[in-house]
Amino acid sequence: MKKQRVILDCDNTMGLPNWEVDDGLLLLYILGRDDLELLGITNTFGNSTHRNVAEYTKRILAELNREDIPRFDGETYTGQNPRINVDRASGPRYVGEIPQAESITPAARFLAEQAAKYPGEIIILAAGPVSNLYKASLVDPNFFKNLKSVICMGGYVEELYLGGRHLNELNFACDPLATYATLYSGTPMVIMTGQVCLDAPFREKHMARLPAWNPGRIQTISNWLVTFGSAFSIDAFYLWDLLIPVYISYPELFDDHTRWIKPTIEDLKHGLLPEGKPNDGVLVTMPNHIRDYERFMDILFEAWNVECTRESGWIGNNNTNVPKEVL
Repeated sequence: MKKQRVILDCDNTMGLPNWEVDDGLLLLYILGRDDLELLGITNTFGNSTHRNVAEYTKRILAELNREDIPRFDGETYTGQNPRINVDRASGPRYVGEIPQAESITPAARFLAEQAAKYPGEIIILAAGPVSNLYKASLVDPNFFKNLKSVICMGGYVEELYLGGRHLNELNFACDPLATYATLYSGTPMVIMTGQVCLDAPFREKHMARLPAWNPGRIQTISNWLVTFGSAFSIDAFYLWDLLIPVYISYPELFDDHTRWIKPTIEDLKHGLLPEGKPNDGVLVTMPNHIRDYERFMDILFEAWNVECTRESGWIGNNNTNVPKEVL
């Protein structure tokens, strides 16, 4: 079986107290799939500062004994869209962010180099702002042409409300210029919007199905379930980023919906993707629904269980967490 080559471009904060966990769960899913070859991870600001994203990505790779996976520093927040700078809970999300010394980051160079090395073979899984992709196109003007496709989580077809509260779009809106350049680059794109991601809630009942990861990781997921649920008065958090890797192996789980969009920079400051007219704008694949939610969840747990059995330092089953050695 030929594996699909992927690069994960993400803003992971799994492990950061009371913060998003979906990027970490995305990484664990990829590692549990035998049909995906992870060439590397590029980090970007988004869920938090790049400093935090890089730190917690390094931590999870160390926990997994997978420091062999290349990881590269990417874009930091530089005020691209002040609209989303105030966090829903407590002050500026990017306080203390330190810009990269160079405008072209190691992440951008890695992306450009890999795309040139494997033309037409790489899928970029963009789980955060697409700033690194835009910068890679400045390194190599053929970057987007060299990709097989980009599958990203981001954008709204309309403003999104949860529990009666407005939820700011925090991927496409973080860097409207980079988003605009990526959307209009000509590379085939699949977009998982905030709306379709609402088809993938993770609820308290799912905690019992998690594999026998170490107790700290289980507690991190449980804490986020409480934090997100309390913030929006719901009994779940959403598996936003998990839709993008599942689509690679199981596109039939999603409705086959294509759409012409024609967003402006101003639209993208709000993360909005207004509809365009045929042959006037960009034609993208933009699923509206997950066709089989239960199957979707089974696929996730299957991969997570595979990765759990491989993870160095822990053995057990769904009912126990037994340390094999002290990490």
